[in-house]
Amino acid sequence: NAEQTLCKHCKGREVELYSKTVSN
Repeated sequence: NAEQTLCKHCKGREVELYSKTVSN
């Protein structure tokens, strides 16, 4: 899953930002 890979690649606040982007 590309999304999972991205999340794993990110760390800390980047994950939060990514989650917010996905939520929207």
